[in-house]
Amino acid sequence: MKKFGFIIMVLCLATSAFAFGPNDDDGKHKNIGKHENGRQPMERRFDHCSEFPMGCDVELTQEQKDKMSDIHKKHRDEVFDIRTDIQKTKVDQRVNLKKHDFAKAKANAKKINALRGQIEDLKIDMMEDCYNVLTKEQKAKL
Repeated sequence: MKKFGFIIMVLCLATSAFAFGPNDDDGKHKNIGKHENGRQPMERRFDHCSEFPMGCDVELTQEQKDKMSDIHKKHRDEVFDIRTDIQKTKVDQRVNLKKHDFAKAKANAKKINALRGQIEDLKIDMMEDCYNVLTKEQKAKL
């Protein structure tokens, strides 16, 4: 009984020690204003060059930033709809596999792959739209 009580006490102490998140050297929490995974929400971490393969040293006007932000929002909305379709199709696929209807499950797999291809196409379209917002001088810096 003493061992059990000791184990409970050690677990309580251990969990309370890990209850607080990581701190910077100055004692302040690193993750304030961030998601659990440590990343900032999309709106705050918006980087106009994040979609360009090489990054950039381009100064954007506020109008360009607004246009790119609108492009990113439109892209997120379109991708969200497709991902929803993918999830629904995955559920259908699981049902078909449980019913041993492999032909329908294979058709579901083809649909999922086609939807994933649409997402990739949308990513490229978004990059092109962002690129077209830039001036000739800005494009030369990429």
